Amino acid sequence: MKLLKQNSDYLPETWKGLKLAEGGRSASATCANGHTCSLTDHTINEDGTVSPSLVCPYEGCEWHENVKLEGWQS
Repeated sequence: MKLLKQNSDYLPETWKGLKLAEGGRSASATCANGHTCSLTDHTINEDGTVSPSLVCPYEGCEWHENVKLEGWQS
């Protein structure tokens, strides 16, 4: 499992928290190649484990990892 550290600068293999309009929380993540995507269609468990696995949505990027968001607080 790949551990992603929290960072607001969208550095590779980091995450940033998001506040949803409907009052919930989610996150965005940046793959090893610098592409950022939203995790709004994923489940983030209390311990930060994301499911299903994270696949970079950018064409040609093969980054695909099981990830955990370090420091996630639900």
